[in-house]
Amino acid sequence: MKQVLMSKKFMLVLDDVKDKNQINDVVLSDVLHFNKGSILIVTTRNWEVVKSYPTKIHKFDIEELDKDASLKLFTAYSCRDGDELPKELIEIGKEIVRSCNGLPLSLKVLGSFLGGQKRLRCWERALQKLRRGRPLDGDEIDSEYKLWTILKISFDALKVEEKNMFLDICCFFCNNGGTMKGTIIQIWTNKQSGVEEQDGSIVLDMLVHQSMIKIEKDGVIKVHDQLQDMGRKIVEEEKEYKDTRIWNANMVPMHGITSKLEGIILDYNMKDISRRFIIKGLHFCSLRILICNIVTK
Repeated sequence: MKQVLMSKKFMLVLDDVKDKNQINDVVLSDVLHFNKGSILIVTTRNWEVVKSYPTKIHKFDIEELDKDASLKLFTAYSCRDGDELPKELIEIGKEIVRSCNGLPLSLKVLGSFLGGQKRLRCWERALQKLRRGRPLDGDEIDSEYKLWTILKISFDALKVEEKNMFLDICCFFCNNGGTMKGTIIQIWTNKQSGVEEQDGSIVLDMLVHQSMIKIEKDGVIKVHDQLQDMGRKIVEEEKEYKDTRIWNANMVPMHGITSKLEGIILDYNMKDISRRFIIKGLHFCSLRILICNIVTK
């Protein structure tokens, strides 16, 4: 691909770049320097990724939605059967929209959550939680903190099986382009006796309805990066889920694997001592998901 880019003018778009090496793996800086007229567009949540890139850079910060656009997006997800909020929910709806700070993902997720709640009291409780906030990273005036607070409200409202499937997807099944819906259902069907394939499909459909995940036309399940971050943060920090899922070797507790462990990614590139330490503990845990990353030469 680099050879092709060297010989032609191009416009290349790289979405959600997390590391500068992701850019260099596709197009080196000297390609852009010598290939005049070519354009590289990068979207990222970390300015440091492109800050030191040795070519002329134009930075565009994506602003939050204004009041009208925010209300329109929120209404689209909270009132799927109509174009406007019911009269009794208009004022409380506007208050909720203001509390979302113009963040599109929060408007979408919270709108989807409240879409199934028609009682004024349910909307008032959601607003109270927004104003109260949660002890997550950041402070209350920070938009990232506000987003996490809103997403956490939607997570807390999920049923137990919906929470567990969402966390499984965030920890194990949304890397490398996502995972097929059928694969997730099969894993969950085999997870415990009494879980039918139809039940697993219903849980997935509920997560889609709540805008916690999305299923592409080809059946691949994907999760927004910030929702994935939230899911993994919950597993790392909340007592109920801590030590239940391990997706990299650095997460293995110093005291070893406990009986709480439900899923793990075992990377055969890790040090032998680490791999033996992990495998030794697998026999006494409640393991239901084991993913082995084996690199073949």
